[in-house]
Amino acid sequence: IKNILDKLNSISNESASTEDYETLFKDYMKKQKFISLSVNHSYLTDVERDFAEIITAARENETSELMITKSRLMSSLSHIRRLASINIDSIF
Repeated sequence: IKNILDKLNSISNESASTEDYETLFKDYMKKQKFISLSVNHSYLTDVERDFAEIITAARENETSELMITKSRLMSSLSHIRRLASINIDSIF
């Protein structure tokens, strides 16, 4: 998740392309099957919703919506990262 957060943070709102966010979403989906073992499903659904909204905002060049959704997505991913690390640590 940290890698995805770093990439998301490095994308400029003004020069962001739909492909940038679609690539990040694909990366997230590859990791999601492992994350889902330790995190509530509703948190994962929130992240998927945020990715759908940010991709749509990028496609429609909605800069203000992009900024809001990007912030919400980063918050959701950070929360999942914290939960996953807590849960995995408690398992082992």
